[in-house]
Amino acid sequence: MSITSLHSMLFISNLIGMIPGVGTITSDATFTFFLSFSTIISIILFGFTLHSARFFAIIYPSGTPIVMAPFIILIELVSYLARAISLGMRLYANMFAGHSLVKILMSFT
Repeated sequence: MSITSLHSMLFISNLIGMIPGVGTITSDATFTFFLSFSTIISIILFGFTLHSARFFAIIYPSGTPIVMAPFIILIELVSYLARAISLGMRLYANMFAGHSLVKILMSFT
């Protein structure tokens, strides 16, 4: 899936959500987490395909002592995977908050 098709799918699904009474697919937490994890996995696969072993330099910074390597690699892997969780959570929270705000404003009328 290319970046353009991912952006277009998100844009169109959020536009459909602007229709009253129709929910968006991005207001479901499982879908947003699936999107974020699949994006991170595809970035890893494309990066490894294009740059081979040099791509993994993002988890082992240059100049790091060998003694600290296992700890640094573990910390970098956890932070890289936490990025996927935070991206999914942010998209879900934004969609959920937007829909809740619209429902609250519509209840005033």
